[in-house]
Amino acid sequence: MPELTEQERRNAAETRVNVAAKMARVKELTGHDFLDGSQFRDRLRTLWEKRIPLLTEPQKRCVAQILVLVLERTEDWLDAPRIQAALDGYWRAFLDEPGDR
Repeated sequence: MPELTEQERRNAAETRVNVAAKMARVKELTGHDFLDGSQFRDRLRTLWEKRIPLLTEPQKRCVAQILVLVLERTEDWLDAPRIQAALDGYWRAFLDEPGDR
């Protein structure tokens, strides 16, 4: 990746500041934080409620086990809390307890 000039770095930083300020103003005026995905929550909940019943119990156990493995191996500080929340909020119920097999 080529090195950016000092002016290019300054322009990029100013752009980030300007976008952040505009998004803060939009949130202040509308009450919506368009960066947090809140405008999609109702639609995503509807999709979730339609699709989850289509999974079999073994499929749900598989998803739960994959989430545990990914959580153990991730080094991404943004993904880890989301994976943990998904496990705690729904998927942990499908993990095998010791002695279940």
